[in-house]
Amino acid sequence: MMLSCGSFQLTLSRPLVMGIVNVTPDSFFDGGLQG
Repeated sequence: MMLSCGSFQLTLSRPLVMGIVNVTPDSFFDGGLQG
């Protein structure tokens, strides 16, 4: 089975690792000022 996304094609015959990176300003460590 193939997964196509734009110019990328991924073969799903073996496990793949994917992740999401949150780079918004409020996603970084603030020194413990907020809970």
